[in-house]
Amino acid sequence: MTLIDGNLLVELLAEHEIGVRRQSRPVLQLDEITLAGGSGGDDGEGGTGTSGRSPPGMYRSLWPLPGGNQTYRTALERLLPLAADQPTPTGFVRRLQHEFPQVESVATAKGYIRVLVALGFVTVNSGQISLTPDGREFVETQDIELVREALRTRIVGVKELVDELEHGTRTMEQLQQVLTDVGLAWETSAQLGWRLHWLESVGLVAAENGLYRLLPADRPNEL
Repeated sequence: MTLIDGNLLVELLAEHEIGVRRQSRPVLQLDEITLAGGSGGDDGEGGTGTSGRSPPGMYRSLWPLPGGNQTYRTALERLLPLAADQPTPTGFVRRLQHEFPQVESVATAKGYIRVLVALGFVTVNSGQISLTPDGREFVETQDIELVREALRTRIVGVKELVDELEHGTRTMEQLQQVLTDVGLAWETSAQLGWRLHWLESVGLVAAENGLYRLLPADRPNEL
């Protein structure tokens, strides 16, 4: 008696379509980036924000980067080169954790990838993280205006905050109302705070005694 490997037999039957019929089934792939905020009306705080869709190409939520509130620009200068050779998300996370040892959580590290996507500096496609043209330009020039423009044009509410501050100093409460007026409302002020920290980091806004003011265009680093 000759024993036949059952698994091999099934593979041969399937390969030659003997006694089997092929059927197509759709395969759905989870798009974590869209769910995290890209033109999809996320809240960025675990489900407590307003509903609705963002304008195409814009993000409702913005997060910090490792290193502290005033060092987001420096963090970008350290993070973006890690994507120069199109690593996998897992590979990028390992590099990020090596560059910032305080980032122990993989979930937190993936959140930082979403920040880079929201700003338009990287894309995540086909299992690879790639620099966009703007991302490559920032790596080469470290031009802070690229970050300012990304904040104004890709993050909902940032342009409105800057426009409001052109009229004078404002409190957090007044600026929170600006976001509410454009359809952004959360149970906490975290999203407003992160937007303001980003604007401070790129030299557009300064805070003093609970008041926020726009910095002169010709002196972006004034405190």
